[in-house]
Formats: sequence, structure tokens, C-alpha cells
Amino acid sequence: MPPQIDASPTKDFFISILVRDVLLNAAIADLVDNSIDGALRISQETYEGLFVRVNFNGESFSIEDNCGGIPSEIAIHYAFRFGRPADMPKTKGSVGQFGVGMKRSLFKIGKTFNIVSIAESSDFILEVDVDDWRKQVDANGKEIWAFDFKELHEDVNHDIRDCGTSITVTDLHESIAAEFRTENFKLRLIDDLRAKHQESLAKGLVIEVNEYTLTHDEAKLLSSSEIKPIRQTKNFEFEDQPTVHVDIYAGVVKDSDPDKSGWYISCNGRMILRADKTRVTGWDEEFENVKIPKAHGQFARFRGYVRFACDNADLLPWNTTKSGLDTESTVYQAVKPEMILAMRQVIDFLNKVDAEIDSEDSLLTEAIRRAGEVRLQELPERTLFDFPEPQPSKPKPKENRISYTVPSERADLAKELLGVTKLKEVGERTFDYFMQMEADESA
Repeated sequence: MPPQIDASPTKDFFISILVRDVLLNAAIADLVDNSIDGALRISQETYEGLFVRVNFNGESFSIEDNCGGIPSEIAIHYAFRFGRPADMPKTKGSVGQFGVGMKRSLFKIGKTFNIVSIAESSDFILEVDVDDWRKQVDANGKEIWAFDFKELHEDVNHDIRDCGTSITVTDLHESIAAEFRTENFKLRLIDDLRAKHQESLAKGLVIEVNEYTLTHDEAKLLSSSEIKPIRQTKNFEFEDQPTVHVDIYAGVVKDSDPDKSGWYISCNGRMILRADKTRVTGWDEEFENVKIPKAHGQFARFRGYVRFACDNADLLPWNTTKSGLDTESTVYQAVKPEMILAMRQVIDFLNKVDAEIDSEDSLLTEAIRRAGEVRLQELPERTLFDFPEPQPSKPKPKENRISYTVPSERADLAKELLGVTKLKEVGERTFDYFMQMEADESA
């Protein structure tokens, strides 16, 4: 029998491919995702009392949480694998589903990392020098892909309140260290994490970046007896798989802000698209003769939200970096037409609001002013966007201009006799006088 061909990857190649297409802020967001998965294992409903603290400077990076730690069984068999084995226990509603986030992030940031984890029945310390690990081979010269614990304790008891994970990265890559030193990166990371984890923040999770505590703005839409936004619920069933639950919201907000208008799409609470105004979410698209225009300033009040949720995160329509949609996903292809139909209704309303600018009518503008903003989860389900229908305006009577020229002194005398100051008034008065004397008499 001829020898087998060796098709195994090399560590250098694998790491370079792994980190090439992930941005630094996305890599850090992946680490936060892992903490949120830990929080999910503690509670599906509330994250009150749980925190994630991110700190960095030109010398080191760290992330610490009290979200339950990594059980030794998960660490040994799954957490540090390059990819997620099929038999790995799934966290319901997971946001870190692809099995590459933590390793990719650590390799992206630096060459040495230390992980200290305390779970309820185990704890461990792992220290890795990436350059040394790359060189490790077995007796046959094959690369060793395993990591060795520095310490591991099993069959112990820890209070859940003391359980969590701390990761420290040192020997930073030069470009990463330079980015960490800039205030601009800190501000961008804060904005990015705040946007990506709005729903986790709303559930009580505290996220800090260099001791700055992230705030959050809950998604809301205008709702009143006059203006009623859309809320639709869809469920998609797959054979032998959990249900994919989808909520679609579409409506308007009070303040006109072009930068914030568009669609917001999340998967299991993790925002993957924010204020999108491209064909990905139906702008400049057509479905069954329903045409959506390109995004325009007059649609600056539009807000649309699509929230996908599933116990099996593999069924959700996101890419591996959680930075965009998998537009070929069966679920997303089924949802997008619903988004287009909902958006068309809101755009029709905003077109009518815009038309009021050049008219004496202000019915819709006043309806917007009177409406209050309501949290998405408090909105009732409805498929139609309701708003007051303006009454058709009465046609203005046709008008004609009449003009004639007279000597200035006669015009001045006419103004004096009529007690007016403008020539327009002279013309109107003399015309009225003529009609009164001639037309009324003939009538």
C-alpha cells in the first residue's frame, strides 16, 4: 500500500489565516461574546450583578468577568480546539458559536497569554508562549496542537459568585500595541461594544472599557393612538432542530437622524448590522412589485429591527466574524421580503410627512410630535403601519394677473383717494370698484 499524503495544516499558516480578516475591535468583541455565553449559562433572563472588564495599554491587554468560568471538561475537550466539535455541549442562545473566537483573538493581540478560570467544580491556569508553542513537535516531528495546563484542580467547590475568567495578553504585536495607545481606538471600541451588546446591557450586564462603564439606549419606536408601528413574529421550523424565532419591527422615531436611520439586525442578542441602508436589507430592491427607493434624507426617521433567536446558533444568518449577514441563509431569504413590505409602509408615511413641508397641512407632523417612544418588547403585534390619513385639500381657485400702466402722478392721486400705500392695493381696489359698479348692476 502506498504511503498516505500528509494534508495537515501548519501552525504558522493556520494562525496567519485565522487572524488575517478579523479587525482588532471585532477580536475583542469575540472575547466579550465568550463572557456573555458564560452569563447565559448562569441565567437566560437577567445579567444583574455580572460584569465584563476590558483593559488595555501599549504593554498589555486583559479581560476579566464573573460569568461562571470555564469548566475543566469544556477547557480540556472543547474550548481550545480550533473549531467546534460536533459533540460539544451547546449553550442555549449562544453568541460565540463558531469555536474560533477566543484563539483567534488571543493570537491577533499578542504572543503570550495567561488564562485563569474558576468554575463551580474546577479551576485552572493556562500560560501559552505562542512562539514556543509553534515550535513544539512530537518524536516523529509532527506539530503538537495541544496546550498544557500550568495548574488544574478538579472536584472542588467554588461559590458561583466567585466564578469567572481572567485573560491577560502580553508581548503585544507592534501594530496592536500602537493601536492600544490611541484614544481614538478606545472610543471606537466603546462605540462598537455598546452597539453590539445593547440587548445584554439592557439585561443588566455591566461592561467596562478602561474603567469606563458602557451605557445603552434601548431601541424604541413612536407609538400612539394615531401612529402604530409594525411588529411581526415569525417562527421557522427545521427537522430535528430548534425553532428559529424572528421578531420584525418597523416604524419611526421623533428625531430625524440620517446616521442612525436604517435596519438593525441581531442574532441571539448580538448586533451584527447597525443602521444599514444598503440592498442587503432591501433598500433599492423590489419584491412582488413593491419597490423600495435608495436611502434618502427624508427617510431619516425610519428605524427597522430584526431580531433572530435560536437555541442552536448555527441556524442563525450571521457570518463567522459576526460582522455581517449570511444573505444566502434560508431564514434570512424568508425574512427579507417581510422587511421590504414593512419598510414600504413606513416610507409611504414619511413621503407624506415630507409633502407637508410645501403645504398648509401639518396633520402627520403634529401626530409625530404627540406620539411617545415605546420599547420594542412592549409593542403589540400588528402587520400594518397605521397613521392618520390627511383629508384631500380643496383645490385653489384659478387666478389671473391683471396689470396696466398709468402716469405716476395719477397713480399717487389714486393712492391718496383710496387711502392705501401700495400700487397692488390700488389695482385691487379699482378692480373691486369696477366689478361693484358694472357687474353687480348688470346682475
